[in-house]
Amino acid sequence: MLKNIIPWTRSVAFLMILFCGFMSAGTAYAQIEKLLDGFVDEFLEYDEGAGAELLNRNLIKRGEVLYLYEQPTIKALSHMYWSLGLYNVLDDEAIDEFMKINECDMYQKFSGDEFEWSGIREAARYFIKNNKSEFPTRFEFMIPLKLREYNERFGAVDVQDEYKIKSFRKFELFASDAYRKPCLKRDKLLNGYPRGIILELSRPLTIIRVPMSKQVANNYIRKVNRAFKIKYKVDIRTKSRMYAMREAYIFLKVKIFAHGTLLGKSGNSRLAMVGMMGILEGYEIYADRKKETLFYSQIYVRGKTKGRLDIRLGDQYKILEEKSKNGGLLR
Repeated sequence: MLKNIIPWTRSVAFLMILFCGFMSAGTAYAQIEKLLDGFVDEFLEYDEGAGAELLNRNLIKRGEVLYLYEQPTIKALSHMYWSLGLYNVLDDEAIDEFMKINECDMYQKFSGDEFEWSGIREAARYFIKNNKSEFPTRFEFMIPLKLREYNERFGAVDVQDEYKIKSFRKFELFASDAYRKPCLKRDKLLNGYPRGIILELSRPLTIIRVPMSKQVANNYIRKVNRAFKIKYKVDIRTKSRMYAMREAYIFLKVKIFAHGTLLGKSGNSRLAMVGMMGILEGYEIYADRKKETLFYSQIYVRGKTKGRLDIRLGDQYKILEEKSKNGGLLR
């Protein structure tokens, strides 16, 4: 069974479908309770050890269920916003912005003709209304880390102090192409849909060291040291520069299911942000962005036949449900 693998990424195709009238009915997520219906995930209570799972890129497979975690591009996030009800389908400006992001060429060509564009807008509105329940809500976000030395006591490499994640629940995350130029030259990056999110997880995440075998750590450190000696001459080979090259990357696999308020411009960027809430379904730590050397993985979900939620996951949903009542999420 595939979850979240649908043809939403082919924007041109969806407009062809629109005009042919071939639509599948969809149901908006009006309340968090509806998300619980038929949910098949189950949280695992214990980790199975360092590197226990070598995952296939951005997939998690458990039993009969295969989850695809989308890359958080601007286009992908624009679909998620509709899935979670951030925008009203009656809002013409929100519909037009969706088309700017997903069908820029079409917007540039036809938006100047109000009669022509009116028909296109209605087709897009119909598409969103009837398909938003199928838009992606699972994403993979990358966060950089910096490492120190191997700690034999813990069988792990310590994370540098400024990169340690100590019981964090909120993360500032951005689209992978966040600084892509807008469709129109007059538009600014701050305008339109948010290009970044403040994600609040259902439970805190702690990463202060990365578990791995001594051999894996030795291979990694030797490889980085070789590159370090090539990059710097002997007289400027400082420890701080050496540590700066000990990079690693954590890939968070998140199920997002509730939105908060629009937050305006981020203090560290020129981008608009929005509050979101989700559950961490797993994470992987690699030595490189290309995911060629896996250090460690931790997966919290497993697939099984459709049934009731595992009680631990259900408790987390209840916590988030209370937070999201009356627009109080993330305030």
